[in-house]
Amino acid sequence: MDPHIHAIYLQNKFHPMVIVMVSLMAIIPIIVQGGFLWWGPFVAADLLLFLYAGLQVKTLLKIALFVFFLSFTVLFLNLLYPAQELRSGETLELFWSFTVYKSVLEASLLNFFRIFVLSLISASSTLVMNLDKLILYYASSKGDEGSKGKVRATFLKGFIVYTKSMFKGWERIKSSYVLLAALNSIFLLREESERISMVMKFRGVPFYRRHLLLFPLLVFAIKHSQRAALALIARGLSSDKVFYFDYSLSAYDQKLLLFLQSFFILWSVLAILLS
Repeated sequence: MDPHIHAIYLQNKFHPMVIVMVSLMAIIPIIVQGGFLWWGPFVAADLLLFLYAGLQVKTLLKIALFVFFLSFTVLFLNLLYPAQELRSGETLELFWSFTVYKSVLEASLLNFFRIFVLSLISASSTLVMNLDKLILYYASSKGDEGSKGKVRATFLKGFIVYTKSMFKGWERIKSSYVLLAALNSIFLLREESERISMVMKFRGVPFYRRHLLLFPLLVFAIKHSQRAALALIARGLSSDKVFYFDYSLSAYDQKLLLFLQSFFILWSVLAILLS
């Protein structure tokens, strides 16, 4: 199977909204500074789900290594410049006669793990999520999921109703397609940047003047945005837009969301009671 087709198949194994909700279930307890007993199982479930959805172990390890260096930098800065209210109590000698307060070390390690997990979940979820389908789902959604005998995904329905009240009808469709055009232009901008860099190298432009590629890149971005806008209008983008494909949640995805939401609520209550 072609690798590109294989990647698309893996991205469609779950509805992207399932990936979003599962990621939020792991991120929310960390943001509200819950204990490991609360967010630990959700982080493990997230990573297993990402691996099942097609994320390679090698790719996950690369992301973890990059995130580790980022988190370690924050840890090092926290140890060097601790908050004033933490500079009291017992001190510890770590290495090379480097002495820190125990409270500072504990707070720094906690921030290290939180930043590491948040960055790992966020970066990994984008690789297994079909962003185009997620945006089109938002554009085509009318907030009526759960009708006609389907299982109600209550959290998701509330999110849809809320966003629908903010961006109604045409505004929601227009903003969605603008976002789609912007996302799809990233690779074009990267290719154009490489092309301009190659031309500047052939013409002998010094390295310290390579920043000048921003100007032709800006011209390309403006031209591309104009062409994208004309293409959207020429293809019938209007307030009467009708979606040929169905981007809604399947019955399986809705049942999975309902199960995950119920588990999240029950486990959160249990973790709060035990903490």
